[in-house]
Amino acid sequence: MPNILRRFREAHGLTQDGLAGRLRGLPEKSGFTPPAATAEMIRRHELGKVFPGVAYRRSYCQLFGVTEPELGFRLPLPGESVAGGHTGGSGPRAVAADAEMDAEMDAAWSGLVGLAGRRSQPPGSARPGSGPGSGPGPGPGSGRAASAGSVPPGSTGGGPSGSAGLPGAWTRRSSELLAAYLAAAVQGAGSARPWPAASGAAAGTPSPAAGGRVTVPGAPIVVPAARSAGPARARPVPAPAAAAATQPAQADEWDSVRLAHEWLLLEPPQVVELAAGRHVGAALAEKVEGRVGQFRRLDDYVGGRDLVGLVERELLGTVTMLREAIYDAAVGRRLLSSVAQLCQLAGWIAADAGRHGAAGRFLTGGIRAAHAGGDTALAANLISTQAYQTVNHADPRQGVLLAQTACAGVGRSASATTRALLADRLAWAHARAGERRACEQTLAVVERLYDRTDPAADPEWVYWLDAREIDVMAGRCWTELRRPDRAEDRLRHGLTGYDPLRAREISLYETWFAEVHLQQGDVERACERALRAARLDARVNSARTAERLRMLARRLGGYRSVRAVREFGEVYRTLRETVPGGGGGGGGRPRPEPGAANRPVPPATARADARRPAYGG
Repeated sequence: MPNILRRFREAHGLTQDGLAGRLRGLPEKSGFTPPAATAEMIRRHELGKVFPGVAYRRSYCQLFGVTEPELGFRLPLPGESVAGGHTGGSGPRAVAADAEMDAEMDAAWSGLVGLAGRRSQPPGSARPGSGPGSGPGPGPGSGRAASAGSVPPGSTGGGPSGSAGLPGAWTRRSSELLAAYLAAAVQGAGSARPWPAASGAAAGTPSPAAGGRVTVPGAPIVVPAARSAGPARARPVPAPAAAAATQPAQADEWDSVRLAHEWLLLEPPQVVELAAGRHVGAALAEKVEGRVGQFRRLDDYVGGRDLVGLVERELLGTVTMLREAIYDAAVGRRLLSSVAQLCQLAGWIAADAGRHGAAGRFLTGGIRAAHAGGDTALAANLISTQAYQTVNHADPRQGVLLAQTACAGVGRSASATTRALLADRLAWAHARAGERRACEQTLAVVERLYDRTDPAADPEWVYWLDAREIDVMAGRCWTELRRPDRAEDRLRHGLTGYDPLRAREISLYETWFAEVHLQQGDVERACERALRAARLDARVNSARTAERLRMLARRLGGYRSVRAVREFGEVYRTLRETVPGGGGGGGGRPRPEPGAANRPVPPATARADARRPAYGG
């Protein structure tokens, strides 16, 4: 029954959300009342988790023009014919139907990424004739081409021409470039322009004081104090020992779009075994990986302004170990993967702290590390995160290209949940670009992929993606496309049962709900949602929630004659004045964007407002 029901829905060109709307709109007749259908309930029916009740079964049959046996709800009665032979069995017909669905899913996925594969390549990014499908890839269906022995200058981090190391190899020099590049983001030597990550010489990075070298990560993770205790202060973040050296031009020229396309086309570089320094084995690499997971979950409950300093110190400590220790190639790849995960997390948290220039630099460095570590899914996650930030703060068209590149790079080799995450961000990029049809088609692919999730096959960093988050993203997309009728149900389903301790996410999602009500012309309900969001925001320290609340306050300002708007304005102003850094960010003093000033930030005054984490997802 589940597969049959899904096939009928897709044959009619409906998403789960669209089918729910059609079922609710069926006419009442002969004592029949259509159900209050929801996309979540339809998803459960299609997964076989819940058997449809009488109202749902009658509605499905009426809408699709078939009988219950044809939808697999029951076996046919004696003498009752079933068109197409669909009886809900598990024989050869069902197996063939499943194979057909797999082929349809592959075709739908290829449709999402086909445009990326036909884009012209950046100058020098690959040899003529290289591209998806031009050579054996690293895995089945990965969509990436091999080009061994033809590595363009600066494409793999192997160092400048004439430097030590093999062409296309990741050497100690590669780690030094990465360390200097990331240190510039932390210490303020990078440009304040957010997207793409701009150049900045690490020569301006202050040298650490004597004995101030970043140590190997391992210090206990301290959860910041409660919000009511006032802004937390953290120790200055020292730069890696080599960061004070002149930063080579190759790192200055790193660009997220170019790196994304090189990742799409080129094989990962060989990790060269290092022979001098502290030995790092598999046990320490595993410990580093465990700490990355701890920070990621801490981000679920702590705001970006509070957590950014902690994650930056962990990132610099890990990249210092990568640069100075000795290890074999297998451990080196694990360390590079950990650095890439920390870069993704630091980029997300920096954006949540309002430091978009640093966020872009972290993500760009992470793409390079993930590629060198041979972690295709993680590199796609970083590129997808970069796309998400790009569509929010720069060029939506470029963000669409980056999101499609991420999908193209993993092909069908990644887990279903990973691909659902990448497609979800692509849907948001289409929404920001105003591409309604492409957004709707992509959201339908997200639902189909998530129906096939297998937790055992998922990477650790995708743990947070669930049906609620998918509903919320769909609601945000429809809000962005000014379709409040479709957005409201998805947002309501997403917020139902959401973890009340995750105040930042609930505050963000309530602001989208408030915007839906404004689009519907219901100002009073918009104010109710906005008030709830503002009070939740007072418990966190997030630039994203502050920005959304400022937007709502501006839009509600046009309805000053409404009493609810005046009440919201009073509460909002009070929270901004009384809560440190909260209620819209008016009362706090967040860490400045690196490079916002014309001089580097002295290490004695560098601040890391440490207290809480952000979504990787």
